[in-house]
Amino acid sequence: MNFKPLKDIVLIEPIEEKISSILEIPESAEASYKNARVLAIGPVVKKNGNIKINDIILLPHYGTIEVTLDGKNYKLIHEEDILAVVT
Repeated sequence: MNFKPLKDIVLIEPIEEKISSILEIPESAEASYKNARVLAIGPVVKKNGNIKINDIILLPHYGTIEVTLDGKNYKLIHEEDILAVVT
């Protein structure tokens, strides 16, 4: 895959597995939040240094744009819409 996000855009791959036992989200809120792995970042994101490739992030259910690359579905999100980095 050759994909280079611009500005503050982050290319992510949603993941279904629970990542951390430290952060527990009530079942009633689980549909509102998702985990994802960062695959590529734009230059503004790189400059800010808060998010790196392969980070696991927590993002809201809304605010993403779906894209298909090499037959696989991914999402794009603005850096400001990312809620947290799961460590």
